[in-house]
Amino acid sequence: MKKFLTAVPLVLASLVSMGLNPSREYEMTPKDVDLTYEDVTIPTEDGAQLKGWYYPAVTSRASSKIIIISDDGDGNMADQIEIASKFLTLGFHVLSYDYRGYGESSDFDVKKKFFIHTQFEKDLKAALKFVRTTYTTVPKISFYGQGIGAGLSICVGANDQKIRHIIADGL
Repeated sequence: MKKFLTAVPLVLASLVSMGLNPSREYEMTPKDVDLTYEDVTIPTEDGAQLKGWYYPAVTSRASSKIIIISDDGDGNMADQIEIASKFLTLGFHVLSYDYRGYGESSDFDVKKKFFIHTQFEKDLKAALKFVRTTYTTVPKISFYGQGIGAGLSICVGANDQKIRHIIADGL
């Protein structure tokens, strides 16, 4: 019984750490690691503005594939720079973006004890629409998500038959 009572606080502490943890400050940018990128602004259907980074593929020939990266809800898109670079070496164009309330995206009251906000689904749908309307020569769209981004990628991607691949990491 004593071991059980000792374990209860540890389990509760781990559940609290699974909540959202937005960061407004970028600890680094793609420029800090010599990656070519473009700052983009992604409008959502409900009026929010999302900050994104578009990385063109680093290949000698035109790439027809792009991957949209959705974060795990801890930090911001700066934490995904290494993942973005891995997809670049595989010949993908990459779009990473911040949910509302994260990085330089529109203000939003992120509830840190929540696991997800329904508005984040709108954010991924906005990123998808942005890619489809802005990068029309890149028809092969895939999703990569970590944590809550994995769940969002499955949810949005499963309802869109034109999404080629969904990578759900740490769901």
